[in-house]
This record gives sequence, C-alpha cells and structure tokens, in this order.
Amino acid sequence: MRILVVEDLLVMRRLIVNTLHSLGYEDVLQASNGEEALELILNPDSKIEFLITDWLMPVMDGLTLVKYVRANHDTYDLPVMMLTSMNEKDNLIEALKFRINDYVIKPFTPKLLQSKIESIVTRQKYNLNLQPNN
Repeated sequence: MRILVVEDLLVMRRLIVNTLHSLGYEDVLQASNGEEALELILNPDSKIEFLITDWLMPVMDGLTLVKYVRANHDTYDLPVMMLTSMNEKDNLIEALKFRINDYVIKPFTPKLLQSKIESIVTRQKYNLNLQPNN
C-alpha cells in the first residue's frame, strides 16, 4: 500500500515515516504541505492509496487538502487519516464533516497508528465508513 505522509515539520514527518517503516509499510511518499500533497495525489503515476495528513500547515492546511480530495471524482474515496495536536471537539467535528476516515491526536504510539490504519483499510474494504456522505 502506497502511503502519503503530509507534515510540515521535518522531525515529525521523519518520525511518522520511520514509524510506518517499523510497522512494515515501506512504500511511503512525503510532502511538507497540502499543496505538494495534492500535486502527488492528482498525479496518476503516484498511485497514492492512503493519506496521512497533519491539520495545521503553511501553504495549504490538511482540512483544505481533504476538501480538495473529497471534491475530486478520482480521489473522493481515498482513505484519509488526520494527525493533529488540535483536540477540541468542534475541530474534530469539522474534520468529520469532510469525511476523514479517522484521526489521531499527537503524540501517538506506533500501536495506535497501526490500529487506526488497519481499521480504516478494513472499513474501506467492506465499505463500512461511518462518516456521513456530504
């Protein structure tokens, strides 16, 4: 599975990528903001199968990225997990409106990250997404 990690902080991006590698996910691409990520996602050669994005980033934030992904016919069902340090209920409700598949509050453990990825992939496989379609 090809995963795209979108995180503006290099140290955090490396931590996420290294964690994914330790969990057995070797095919990982990286972007430092939503604009770079969108270019990769829309490039047919990239073949992104799973998106992990931070929320707060310069140039284009994670929620804006998700809005574009969900509005595009070719990418509207791309599995999306949002990593965020924002744990206010209203923010999470806002993200769910745009059909993120799940979220993880930073800091996270490798076990939690793996559990969330596996849960999203299983729901996608059996079309059991719990978020309403907007």
